[in-house]
Amino acid sequence: MYKFRLFYVANKSSESKIAAFKESLQANMIEPWDLELIDVMEKPEIAAENNIFATPTLIRNLPEPVKKLIIDLTKLNDIVLQLTK
Repeated sequence: MYKFRLFYVANKSSESKIAAFKESLQANMIEPWDLELIDVMEKPEIAAENNIFATPTLIRNLPEPVKKLIIDLTKLNDIVLQLTK
């Protein structure tokens, strides 16, 4: 099982990029996965607790080790490869 948290700032372009990112995960991930979306403008306390200083940032909590990536949502295939290593 993969567990992810995506920290982002909501805007029109982020919505479509996040939707495409979810589609890429669905198409490329063999194992089950869960993606929690956190808008840092709505929940700055969660961003602060996780030491998030740039967005979008993706944290893979499971499987361990925890991995934190500052990502470009337009490079979906590269991101999925990095997440499964």
